[in-house]
Amino acid sequence: MINSQKHNPYQHLLVVDEEKQAICGLVSVNDIVRQLRLNVDVSTSTSFEKLHQVIEGEYADSKRLRIA
Repeated sequence: MINSQKHNPYQHLLVVDEEKQAICGLVSVNDIVRQLRLNVDVSTSTSFEKLHQVIEGEYADSKRLRIA
């Protein structure tokens, strides 16, 4: 998911069921950072684009984290 959002300048992403044309949820960059326990400052606004850059840079050789 992160790779598909590498040019997304926003902090939140709607999860949509296209078949039912309904919103299923909302994911934020901060949600992902907290769940993966990444070394990213969540006190400032962080976009999916910035998150992708951090993961590609700091976590590129990580055995516990892969970009999907």
